[in-house]
Amino acid sequence: MPDYAKDKPLPVPQIAKKKLASGLEVWVPPRTGVLRVDMVLAVRDAGLGADDHSRPGSPTCWPKSRSPRPSRPRTAPTAESIGATGEELLRSEHARRFRPERALLVITGRIGEAEAMRLAQQAIGEWKASGPAAAGAPRVAAAAKPVRRRLERAGSVQSTVRVGGPGIPAAAGEQIPLRLASTILGGGFSSRVNLKLREEKDYTYGASAGATLLREGGNVAGGADVRNEVTGATLADYLAEYKRYVAGSYLLRNQMLGEVAGTLASNWLVGLPAEFLGQYVPLIEKVTPEQVRAVAKKYLAPENQSIVAVGDAKAVGEQLKPFGAFTVTEQ
Repeated sequence: MPDYAKDKPLPVPQIAKKKLASGLEVWVPPRTGVLRVDMVLAVRDAGLGADDHSRPGSPTCWPKSRSPRPSRPRTAPTAESIGATGEELLRSEHARRFRPERALLVITGRIGEAEAMRLAQQAIGEWKASGPAAAGAPRVAAAAKPVRRRLERAGSVQSTVRVGGPGIPAAAGEQIPLRLASTILGGGFSSRVNLKLREEKDYTYGASAGATLLREGGNVAGGADVRNEVTGATLADYLAEYKRYVAGSYLLRNQMLGEVAGTLASNWLVGLPAEFLGQYVPLIEKVTPEQVRAVAKKYLAPENQSIVAVGDAKAVGEQLKPFGAFTVTEQ
């Protein structure tokens, strides 16, 4: 473990920042140590979240195809639309979505500021986007009515269960306690849901749960693949669990040059400042058990969670009844 402690947080390097004529931001946090240089390029609003808001999960770049169930939004392109996609469309969408004015390049390692900026300008200083920019990702709803849905998978010897609900943006005031609560609940091998469902009860090979925090919102979700006969018991344990190593793993990871660049870029993508690199551990250390309980009660309340189960009706149907009325979708 590195020799950082509560009174000696991870130092934030003096980051040189410059915006090139193209609009690309370049950050150069100098680092000593291994003779190497690492680079990370991050681009905002290039993915599907910035697409046609009236058709969730239906990217505007894919050729439209007729669906036998037009009222049901698709979450992935169809085989027909993929087959109709050509090189010209892919090139134009790449140019439209990957834009320098929405990008950050982080260069870290044993390299001077002037040399790093020169190389950045030489390599991608002339980068230009074309076509109308995709709209920014919309703000995710902070609340949603819980649903119960079962997808039929006839003859399956296993069922898949997912539990989840809305969360918060990465820069929200409660994000630090929620990150910690998330890790305790289901963020690693020693988390509560994995120890309960895998180690103690042998229901599944692995179970997870926790919060995903993004720039415009987030979610709290968990799930596992389990034997049919323990589907109901798994859901009961998940919802019950919803009612040490965070700081240590973060510090250890960020001793590596590439990880520092990646952390800075990832934080920028979700709206966190460069200074958060050094603020994270001290903030984690200040979180109290009362704060963890408060965010868990607020964002992990069982009555606010939606449940999706995939499996054979004959094997899991009766087990799901205690959790409410499920809408059934035939596969």
